[in-house]
Amino acid sequence: MAPSWRTRCSFTLSLAALVFFNSRLIAAQCEIPPLTLTWSNITVTQDGLGVARGIELGIGTPHQIFAFRPSTTLNNTRINNVINCGSASNDSCIGGLGGAFDAPKSTSYAVSIKSQWNGSQVDAEDSTGAYVYFNDDVAFQENGNVDGFPLVMDSEVWGGENPGLRLVQCGLSSYE
Repeated sequence: MAPSWRTRCSFTLSLAALVFFNSRLIAAQCEIPPLTLTWSNITVTQDGLGVARGIELGIGTPHQIFAFRPSTTLNNTRINNVINCGSASNDSCIGGLGGAFDAPKSTSYAVSIKSQWNGSQVDAEDSTGAYVYFNDDVAFQENGNVDGFPLVMDSEVWGGENPGLRLVQCGLSSYE
């Protein structure tokens, strides 16, 4: 027996209601406006000689400056350890890496073991890496700061790469 017009109409209204309420639910998750972060040349060394291009973020207390590059392949925000460059005075290395973190200089640095860390456990670690999982204060240019932001530091000597800032489009995060 063919479906009646009432059955078709009821199904169509139900489907329309589902789409409407689902889109409102997703919109409610995205009510926080996005950060506006400027891409520019950033001085990443204390003497002003190490420069990198990226999005400026300050990590730690007091802030250590980094030039982050957006990454869609990472679930965590990664930075390099100052030991990757041998010392904090290696301007060409620190500039080339987009910054290097010196943990003892941050009073808000809090190291954690991976299983108790509040970042994502999804990112793969390569077999030669030496990763430190920690939380610290992060300043997002003029957009404020986050206390206890989860970060991963690659401590492999001479093995670092530019810091990666995880990008997420609301509603598509692997955390949800």
